[in-house]
Amino acid sequence: MKRPAPARARPSRRRGAQAGFTMIEALVATLVFAFGAIGVAGMQTMSMQSTYEAGQRMQATYLANDIMERLRNNAEALDDYDNDIDTDWTIVGDGSIGTAPTPNCASAACSPAELVDYDLWSWEQAIDGAAIQQVDIGNVGGLVNPSGCIRVTGSGQVEIAIAWRGRRGMSNATVATGCTQSGLYGDNDEYRRVFLVRTYIAPR
Repeated sequence: MKRPAPARARPSRRRGAQAGFTMIEALVATLVFAFGAIGVAGMQTMSMQSTYEAGQRMQATYLANDIMERLRNNAEALDDYDNDIDTDWTIVGDGSIGTAPTPNCASAACSPAELVDYDLWSWEQAIDGAAIQQVDIGNVGGLVNPSGCIRVTGSGQVEIAIAWRGRRGMSNATVATGCTQSGLYGDNDEYRRVFLVRTYIAPR
């Protein structure tokens, strides 16, 4: 009696299926890693921008305190820094004062009026970062497109504001809107950042 031929073993699909699943898993893992890397890069960028903005604001705070002390030390000429008969600001910055005044009040005796000119020039130099120069660029140590502003409103009331250009457009600050210079902070001042301090300086 003839025996029936043994049934052929069906080829196993397990190895191919395993290989297929492994490729899918690798692809998913790659995508997850890529999205994670993009997220980390975005967070680093935001962190750097926040650090930059904080550094600029800290510098503006220091510069506002600097001119405040200069005004206190020369209070008898307070109206020469800004006349209180109007609401306009005295604005310096971004190279608006081209030449150093004479005499140099850091090394010579000056009258109160001469000290006003020297204080405004020195303050602008600090705001512009003129102490640090880079070849083919110029000032690199100060604020970006700065405006330093002084407003004497009468009876010893003084406002000091410093505006500079931020890296991202935002809603324009609603304080000290007169402390600005055309073309420095975008069409609608959307890149404008501002620090404002109000103080009282007893007239002499």
